[in-house]
Amino acid sequence: MPADRSTIREYALDHGLDLVAESIMINELGLDFQLAIGEAVDGRSWVLRIPRARTSPPAPPSRGVS
Repeated sequence: MPADRSTIREYALDHGLDLVAESIMINELGLDFQLAIGEAVDGRSWVLRIPRARTSPPAPPSRGVS
Protein backbone atom coordinates (compact mmCIF):
# COMPACT_ATOMS: atom_id res chain seq x y z
CA MET A 1 0.00 0.00 0.00
CA PRO A 2 1.52 3.36 -0.98
CA ALA A 3 2.39 5.65 1.90
CA ASP A 4 1.39 9.31 2.10
CA ARG A 5 3.57 12.17 3.40
CA SER A 6 2.50 11.85 7.03
CA THR A 7 3.08 8.08 7.04
CA ILE A 8 6.51 8.51 5.44
CA ARG A 9 7.38 11.13 8.06
CA GLU A 10 6.31 8.71 10.82
CA TYR A 11 8.46 5.93 9.29
CA ALA A 12 11.43 8.32 9.20
CA LEU A 13 10.85 9.42 12.81
CA ASP A 14 10.80 5.76 13.88
CA HIS A 15 14.37 5.59 12.54
CA GLY A 16 15.57 8.86 14.08
CA LEU A 17 15.12 11.04 10.99
CA ASP A 18 13.01 14.19 11.42
CA LEU A 19 11.77 15.18 7.95
CA VAL A 20 9.88 18.38 7.16
CA ALA A 21 6.52 16.99 5.99
CA GLU A 22 6.00 19.75 3.40
CA SER A 23 9.34 18.92 1.75
CA ILE A 24 8.50 15.27 1.03
CA MET A 25 8.06 14.45 -2.66
CA ILE A 26 6.77 10.98 -3.51
CA ASN A 27 7.76 9.05 -6.63
CA GLU A 28 5.57 6.06 -7.55
CA LEU A 29 7.68 4.70 -10.42
CA GLY A 30 9.36 1.82 -8.59
CA LEU A 31 7.70 -1.56 -9.02
CA ASP A 32 8.71 -3.01 -5.66
CA PHE A 33 9.26 0.22 -3.73
CA GLN A 34 8.03 3.78 -3.32
CA LEU A 35 10.61 6.56 -3.41
CA ALA A 36 10.38 9.66 -1.20
CA ILE A 37 12.72 12.63 -1.31
CA GLY A 38 12.65 15.07 1.56
CA GLU A 39 14.59 17.49 3.71
CA ALA A 40 15.36 16.95 7.39
CA VAL A 41 14.95 19.73 9.93
CA ASP A 42 18.77 20.12 9.90
CA GLY A 43 18.65 20.99 6.16
CA ARG A 44 20.08 17.72 4.84
CA SER A 45 18.33 16.08 1.89
CA TRP A 46 17.34 12.43 2.06
CA VAL A 47 16.12 9.78 -0.35
CA LEU A 48 13.97 7.06 1.24
CA ARG A 49 13.03 3.78 -0.39
CA ILE A 50 9.88 2.26 1.10
CA PRO A 51 9.03 -1.35 0.18
CA ARG A 52 5.55 -1.76 -1.28
CA ALA A 53 5.04 -5.21 0.28
CA ARG A 54 5.41 -5.37 4.06
CA THR A 55 6.10 -9.12 3.98
CA SER A 56 7.42 -11.57 1.46
CA PRO A 57 4.91 -13.69 -0.42
CA PRO A 58 4.52 -17.21 0.89
CA ALA A 59 6.88 -19.80 -0.53
CA PRO A 60 5.33 -22.28 -2.95
CA PRO A 61 4.54 -25.63 -1.40
CA SER A 62 7.39 -28.09 -1.61
CA ARG A 63 6.84 -31.40 -3.34
CA GLY A 64 8.06 -34.58 -1.77
CA VAL A 65 10.28 -36.85 -3.76
CA SER A 66 9.17 -40.49 -3.68
